[in-house]
Amino acid sequence: DTDAQAPTQQSVKAYVDGAVGVVSANISLLDSEKADVVHTHTESDITDLDKYTQTEVDALLRAKQDAPHVTFNGVSGYGLLPAAINGVWTGGDWTVHMRVRLADGHPASNSAFMGSIPIALTGLAFYATTTGGIRVVTGDGTTIDGYETDDVLPNGDTGWFDLTIAYDQSDPSVSVYVDGTLINELAVVEDLTGATFANAFLVGARENSGTPGNFSASSFAHLSVYGAALTPATLDDSYVASYRFDAGVGYQVQDQSSNHYDGLLSTAGFTWSHPKKRGTLRAFGLDANGGAAYVASSSRDTLPANAIITRAIVKNNDGAAIAAGAFDINRYDGTNRATIGDNAHEIGAGEGAVILPDDGQDLADRRIEIPNNADAGMDDFDIKINYEVLA
Repeated sequence: DTDAQAPTQQSVKAYVDGAVGVVSANISLLDSEKADVVHTHTESDITDLDKYTQTEVDALLRAKQDAPHVTFNGVSGYGLLPAAINGVWTGGDWTVHMRVRLADGHPASNSAFMGSIPIALTGLAFYATTTGGIRVVTGDGTTIDGYETDDVLPNGDTGWFDLTIAYDQSDPSVSVYVDGTLINELAVVEDLTGATFANAFLVGARENSGTPGNFSASSFAHLSVYGAALTPATLDDSYVASYRFDAGVGYQVQDQSSNHYDGLLSTAGFTWSHPKKRGTLRAFGLDANGGAAYVASSSRDTLPANAIITRAIVKNNDGAAIAAGAFDINRYDGTNRATIGDNAHEIGAGEGAVILPDDGQDLADRRIEIPNNADAGMDDFDIKINYEVLA
């Protein structure tokens, strides 16, 4: 175009100066002191946007805050803690502390058992009542009676609460705390000191004529037993036994104390809140010199379905060595058994060893047996079984 003129140095400079001016003005606007713009949303806004009801949002938030736990179905599920802890109840002062949730709030009948030892003039139980109180039942072998707190539990889904029950033998009395607040101090007639509690302690159920019953639709996150009368403010790590229901797989509930009072859940009727594929079984102070020893139980399944053993860790507590090949590990179903591995080398006194299983395991054999062996080192050992669920 003959009318077009080539840009001069002056015109280019003017153009650039103008552009810089515009940019500088924009930067000055960004740098000027202005209140930050913050977008906030209330739960109701989020509820509307995500198409959830407020009840659903509350339930989801509550579930997110739940610690790992076990939930019993109220039909057949329960926990079984060893009778070894019963000396606590009959030895003087004691405290039991648990974090629990009752699915049905006020139960239709007085059957929401949170813990019990069989009641037949001798025993102990505590449960939620139809009106929302906590009832403590004690029996010293001669007299049995129940003592009930004020109504403190709301009806419906109560959510989680901390329950602390402390027995003071000097009164005698039981103090009941809910979420750290003293509800009642209840004078009791029965002095449990010296009574004999031979049966195991049930969590979430009560024993009826030798069979667990009165099942409670409830969830448990943890439970601890102390040999002193404590308040929620004085609870510490001095427990006789303490259980976190967070295994996520299998049946064993492992005691966090050095006493190793491990318990078992029922073989059905419960669910883990945070399921896992890998788990452990363990036992301490076993003796297989003179008879077979079993990990957790000889009379029921202790491995979950489709569990394959990946390794065993053994510690020899005896003063004598365990000879090479003396330590067999069997999978067992109550009738049939098959050896899955043994110690390839000697396990010296006080030493540990890892035993890797051979190829091929019958997954239907769901108990662990250490068969009888006259080897001198086989009369005091600890064992831990690692397993993985394949399906």
